[in-house]
Amino acid sequence: MCSWFEANIDWLGKNIDITLAGVDEDELDSDTVNKAFEVLQKVYSNQKEWNEKLRRFAAKELTEDLNSSEIEPTEIKEEEFAKRIEFGGIVMYPDNDFFTVFCYYNGTSYECSIQLIVNISGECEHSIMSMYYI
Repeated sequence: MCSWFEANIDWLGKNIDITLAGVDEDELDSDTVNKAFEVLQKVYSNQKEWNEKLRRFAAKELTEDLNSSEIEPTEIKEEEFAKRIEFGGIVMYPDNDFFTVFCYYNGTSYECSIQLIVNISGECEHSIMSMYYI
């Protein structure tokens, strides 16, 4: 799989990276491109709704993991965690799923990278959080 369109877009006042990823170039056709752009438009035209939905899901799924981390255990509430998530970029795929990258900054000695796999119906299918020292 290769990426075939990369740009920066405004996401509620913040520039984020957007990538439309497709199949190998020799398999790329206009239907694949149009489908990926349709998904992007659905998400982009409802930024506020998606923003809230994705923050809530990430916080619900990952707050406990953050609080029990061995790197630097903390006691943060879901609401505070959701507020502090910053969008970094979105990778859209033509099969109507997209991969969203968030960053969570604790402000002390580590940073969390959060990745969510979400379908266009708004169902978050999987979440991953990686923690590392800054």
